[in-house]
Amino acid sequence: MLAYTATMKLAIAVALIVVATNCALATTVVYVTSSCGMAVGADGKTLPAGTAVKIALLKNRLVVADLYYESAKGAGGAVVYDFPTWVRQIDDSTDANISLSGLVEVIKKQMTSTFSWASEAIKNGKMKKGQDWGVDQYLVQYVIAGYENGVPLVYSLTLMPDWNARTVNGPFEVLLKKGAPKNTAYDFGWRGRGTGLRLIDTANSGPQQEFNDRIGADLDLTHPGHCVTSEHLSHVARTMLAIETEYDSHYVGFPLTVIALPKNGDGAVTTYQTNTPSIITLP
Repeated sequence: MLAYTATMKLAIAVALIVVATNCALATTVVYVTSSCGMAVGADGKTLPAGTAVKIALLKNRLVVADLYYESAKGAGGAVVYDFPTWVRQIDDSTDANISLSGLVEVIKKQMTSTFSWASEAIKNGKMKKGQDWGVDQYLVQYVIAGYENGVPLVYSLTLMPDWNARTVNGPFEVLLKKGAPKNTAYDFGWRGRGTGLRLIDTANSGPQQEFNDRIGADLDLTHPGHCVTSEHLSHVARTMLAIETEYDSHYVGFPLTVIALPKNGDGAVTTYQTNTPSIITLP
């Protein structure tokens, strides 16, 4: 896990003029669940330009995705936060059999110290609302997904800046999704701007039509007697991300990374560089 000594924290706080590199102002994370599996995906675009890794598979069965800050440097160029490094340290330092709820607790305990540099910068006025680093409402949000007693669950943990009080509030824990253990249909959700995703449920909208056309084969699996597997759910997640890149291309873009989590077995990570549709074969 990340651990700064008190001296290191003080040095960072005194010298800090925050430069947010790879700060995705509107990262999109999507999640799709059924009784047979789940999938979680994230886009890879950052602003003003570039890409970043915003999602990781831990223990081959748990997912952690990052919204808003992906990395940050102090005035001297020292890295004060880097999501891939941070999440791998958590993976390496936790037990192999850690539960989903246990991972949520570990991350919750880490968040305040991990972002102490930001708390100090907000307190002393070096971070202000409306600056071009782009995080006004949320400082960071993690989406954490996996199974607990065979039930697919998706949580969020969030730190929120209070600009008037010059402090950071949280972490706030929210259960975003709890899958029904015997529900053969699938359900989905997302975190981020959702410019195009909000229209998926809007009748006769362009995004809804595109969504239905692209996952037609997957929709067929919701008929009685079928259970939607993580393979098909990952295609749904990829389609959701692709739609969001089309309707909010300034903030959301390729590469897209989707992690499929079967109910039994190891998860699989796939990264897509283009919007070429994949072929789904019905069982």
